[in-house]
Amino acid sequence: MTLPKTEYFVQVQRHKTIRYGSTQYYEDYVTIPAHISKALELEPKQVLKCILNGNGTSFVMVKASEKPALNKMRYEEWLDRIRKHAPPVTGPWKAYAQIRREGGISLAAAPSVWVKLAEKEIGLKRARDPHSHQMMWALDNHEEFSALTEHSQDSHIRSGDPPTATDKQITLLSFDQAATKRIQSEQSSRGNRTAQRRR
Repeated sequence: MTLPKTEYFVQVQRHKTIRYGSTQYYEDYVTIPAHISKALELEPKQVLKCILNGNGTSFVMVKASEKPALNKMRYEEWLDRIRKHAPPVTGPWKAYAQIRREGGISLAAAPSVWVKLAEKEIGLKRARDPHSHQMMWALDNHEEFSALTEHSQDSHIRSGDPPTATDKQITLLSFDQAATKRIQSEQSSRGNRTAQRRR
């Protein structure tokens, strides 16, 4: 009877991930030999816990039922901290890493969906610094009021609650401003057409 091998040699493969300015980040991968995978009955998406030995020269991997629960941040909490710590567009802009550090944000990278919502809801602006190549953030507060109605509607859609009286006032105010501009534009167009006929 042939005993299974208990010792294997694998090669580390390094892949580029993201780049911030002049710093390139990498991730290292190793391939688990098929015989070990079969012996441990590993399945796709199996979580493995890596334990570094005390001498720091080796580590072991053991099967784990699931990843430990992390403190998840909700979108509303993230948005509030961005609003408080992102600078105005008129001042020096900040990188997300700095805003994250100052605001105590646990997310290392902001989800793209959240960033798009923040652009509409609080006037978030982003631009790449030509020297460091970092993406810099700032807030255009002039756009925040115009997004209040949409933000209110989105929040109620997410929560399932009916609009409040304050939300209705904001909606009506936004509608009145838009209606006034449209009426003024129509009146101006009519005046121009009347003047052209008289000529």
